[in-house]
Amino acid sequence: MQIVEGGQTMNPSIENLLDAVRATNAESVIILPNNGNVIMTALEVDALAPEVAVRVVPTRSLPQGITALLALDPGGDLASNCARMEEAIGGVVTVEITHAVRDSTADGQDIHEGDVIAVVDDRITQVGRDHLSVVEAVLDHAGREPELITVYRGAGIDEETAEQLVVSLRRRHPDVEFEVHDGGQEHYPYILSLE
Repeated sequence: MQIVEGGQTMNPSIENLLDAVRATNAESVIILPNNGNVIMTALEVDALAPEVAVRVVPTRSLPQGITALLALDPGGDLASNCARMEEAIGGVVTVEITHAVRDSTADGQDIHEGDVIAVVDDRITQVGRDHLSVVEAVLDHAGREPELITVYRGAGIDEETAEQLVVSLRRRHPDVEFEVHDGGQEHYPYILSLE
């Protein structure tokens, strides 16, 4: 396995991905972009590495990437693994909680600098003043209650603060299983995976 560093402001190049593919010394490689901005770049790698069968499972977020990895069968062939991973990521809703850096209007929402915003599968769906109320609003509008919510706490959130958020969420959603992990991500105090 190879990991290519990236992020919201630092997408990997074709060369970065190609180097990682070749460094695996494998006959076949599955790329998980984990960012919608990287999918098109990842799709170009196969043509540049004729010695390796390269496929892209179009993961758009960290939660989708983790779900895809959990669906991987190390003994399976390339096609069946890709199919299994794509099916698995179809059941994941990604919620990114961040803060507005300026006043704006997006997806029908009036946003002010400092507001807490929820980006659900690449769309701003909720705006508020604190993390808990914004996450609650997302869950209230989710359509159906998820069975599992995995909370990845960001670099600026300590373990106790994340646990307090989850304790509050459990009170209103007692039938949901919650997991909390240190994601360490920049720019997003919380990323949630709803499954």
